Amino acid sequence: MLFAFEPIIASFDVYFWIMPALATMAFIALVGFIIGVFKKKISIQNGLIKEGNILFIHLFVPILGIIISYIYQSALLDFWIFILVLNLLRILLEKPLKHR
Repeated sequence: MLFAFEPIIASFDVYFWIMPALATMAFIALVGFIIGVFKKKISIQNGLIKEGNILFIHLFVPILGIIISYIYQSALLDFWIFILVLNLLRILLEKPLKHR
């Protein structure tokens, strides 16, 4: 999601400190999850996030990126439109087809 805010905060040095910090925290969380699964303290089914719970985030982030890129005339506008189209296609393809 910070990638969507890149046109706004790229001029600040904070952006380049936040990205590695978030990547480090995500890596630590991933390693902790893997260790927990191997020690049988975490079941895989309970540890994973259900896709339906975070589906709106898959649409919100590209829309936010499109809005910010459009306002700040960023070169990432085409990228965000492409990501939104991919997410919409994935959602449409995952819906079961109705039989007539």
